[in-house]
Amino acid sequence: MRLILIAVMLLTVSACTEVHYVEEPLAAGPPGPVPQVENKDDDLDEDAEDPDEQGDQETSGLFSRTVNYKLADAFYQNPPRCVMVAPIMEGGLTESATLMIEAAISRHAAQRVDRVIEAHRVYKKLRGMALDIKNQKHLNRLARSFNCDAIMVPETKGAQGAYAVVFAQVSFGLKLTLTRARDGEIMWRGAHQASRSGGGLPLGLLGIPIIALKAGRFSNDTDVLPSMVDDVTRRIFASLPNMRIVR
Repeated sequence: MRLILIAVMLLTVSACTEVHYVEEPLAAGPPGPVPQVENKDDDLDEDAEDPDEQGDQETSGLFSRTVNYKLADAFYQNPPRCVMVAPIMEGGLTESATLMIEAAISRHAAQRVDRVIEAHRVYKKLRGMALDIKNQKHLNRLARSFNCDAIMVPETKGAQGAYAVVFAQVSFGLKLTLTRARDGEIMWRGAHQASRSGGGLPLGLLGIPIIALKAGRFSNDTDVLPSMVDDVTRRIFASLPNMRIVR
């Protein structure tokens, strides 16, 4: 009986920690396959949703994970062979965090398309051509100069942290938009947010030092943010069809 109860518990936790993909097509088109994503550090994340995406479904709770994505007709008409990753120009992030996020995007994009132009190369050429990254026409022109047929624009929700002696939390959100370089038409969009925490509520006075120690270790762990960035990016890209195996 004990083994049966343990098996039921493990199955329940496994089901609760599954990553859920919510597709909301931008236009009518062939249905995409159900995305598959590895469940590496998913059990560490508390939630994953895009609350700012109007019209997207939201879920919340301890084990909920939702990746919202949209796949348009434009993607199926001309699957991109090359993707130019636009640099992150939003404030609120350190330079090292920005470079880390851009590198994660380029790394996962390279597993989906034949050719990827990294954000640091784009930024250098952007400055040289005196172009405005917020101008879609300028982005299209820049992509064509790299002989790329698609542009990936990242938007971060920031890497936010909270620490309160016995509790620490880090959250990170990312939205990626893939547009066609020829005319700026949206081909795909994916968004995901996750948070992790350490510490908790002590059951008594004797538990306070232990919980505080756990929260402090979590707050000072320099591997938490890089791991979260990679997980969030990986989950989003799981909703993008692999163009390297369909040709």
